[in-house]
Amino acid sequence: MDEIVWTVNPRRDTVKDFAAYISEYAQEYLASTAIRCRQEVAAELPAIPLDLPHRRNLLLDVKEAVRNAARHSGANEVNLKVEVVENFLKVVVADNGRGFSPTDTRIGSNGMVNMKQRLADIGGSYTLHTAPGQGCRITFLLSLQPREKTTKIKL
Repeated sequence: MDEIVWTVNPRRDTVKDFAAYISEYAQEYLASTAIRCRQEVAAELPAIPLDLPHRRNLLLDVKEAVRNAARHSGANEVNLKVEVVENFLKVVVADNGRGFSPTDTRIGSNGMVNMKQRLADIGGSYTLHTAPGQGCRITFLLSLQPREKTTKIKL
């Protein structure tokens, strides 16, 4: 319930608020595991607002990446990095686990496809870097530039 309230709260809609929320989420989620959570969150994040679809989709993706690392990676460390680079919010979830071949994902597994689609729906991008024995690194990029609104013309 707290997540729903946070997601729709317009007083907590900035990049800085988002970084604080996902940092807390990752710490709390991984606290019940043997996985250490390391965080690199930029000290100065802008107070640029993220609208509800952006907050929601990116939050769901970060949560899924953290959960996947805890459930499947065999890692003993997960790194969460949040920064703004050239008007893009960049969030990285990386683990030092066993990695996998991206072409050999489990049959019926939609997690990676869903992550990619959620980011595409909000104009963001998702990059996966993994290989057997080399851990997994997922990078989410989201433009902080306002999108141009299309105007409908009535004829």
